[in-house]
Amino acid sequence: QRGPLSDRSPPPVSTRRIKTSNHTVTFTNIRSLLPKSEELSGFIQDNNSDIVIVTETWLKPEISDSEISPPNSMFNIYRCDRSAQREDGVLIAVKKCISSFHITTSSNIEATFVCVTSSCTKTIIGVCYRPPNYSGTFCHELHPLLLKINDRYPKSNVLVFGDFNFPNIDWLSLTTSGSCEARDFLHLCLNHNLTQVVNKPTRENNILDLILTTSPDLVTSISQTKGFSDHDLLTVELSLPIHYRNPSSKILKDYSKANFDAINSNLSAYLPLYTASFYSRTVEQNWLLFKNKLNNLVDLFVLGSLHVRFARVMPPFVIPLADKPAAILVLGDNSWGL
Repeated sequence: QRGPLSDRSPPPVSTRRIKTSNHTVTFTNIRSLLPKSEELSGFIQDNNSDIVIVTETWLKPEISDSEISPPNSMFNIYRCDRSAQREDGVLIAVKKCISSFHITTSSNIEATFVCVTSSCTKTIIGVCYRPPNYSGTFCHELHPLLLKINDRYPKSNVLVFGDFNFPNIDWLSLTTSGSCEARDFLHLCLNHNLTQVVNKPTRENNILDLILTTSPDLVTSISQTKGFSDHDLLTVELSLPIHYRNPSSKILKDYSKANFDAINSNLSAYLPLYTASFYSRTVEQNWLLFKNKLNNLVDLFVLGSLHVRFARVMPPFVIPLADKPAAILVLGDNSWGL
């Protein structure tokens, strides 16, 4: 992600539709994503999240996207991984049916930015992480980064999510009793017309996880729940006009080619680990662990799949599979890949 500011446009698609409605964003500081990826994936599925934003991923470049997301992931993943010295790193994941592309930035801070597009608007979504002991240069590095993005996309809505570790800022009065850098950060937000919309503590009594935006009306609701670290998890509803790629195909599992012996064997091996702390977890956590384990085994050992390509004239759910002119069935070897 280093280098001059640039962008990579999404690949062309055959048909698109524009829809303005609420889109669900899952946002949290996770403090090490890799060991918690199954739990997070389960929450994302149950919550039907469209965009996922994570700080403190603690990922290194050698960890592939496939290690933190299930096979056949429905998301494009944009990462800024941690350095050798700091436990940080940030990530944005956007559903593949939403048109998006990465904005490459040149900066030493932990940040990544994505452009979500429609035919008439562009929305810039970014994520930043500032460690508590970061030097006083953070605001001086974030300021030119925001300027460059504004120059490139001058009429775009901007949303910046992040854990900035400024506990002493009062976002109602826009005052702070903290450091000079906290005051600099307040001035930076005002200079870039950024409004902070999280109004409840996200870690203990402090609002550390922030949502800064040039268009507060885009945020229709924010709810908080216990997260996967000592930070709350935020579910944010955004009202955005977005390009949706019309699905032209669907992958159906071919269970006649499943290796059920391997599935049962792996479930038996997993049982002692699953039951060891069974009563210390909630019912929902136990269900998510079991469901995600089973889904992963299905992806591993049900290798045959049917790729069903649909005609554009009818929605996929009303096309009979036997109607050959309207649906073409192609037997696939496997269903792996992002």
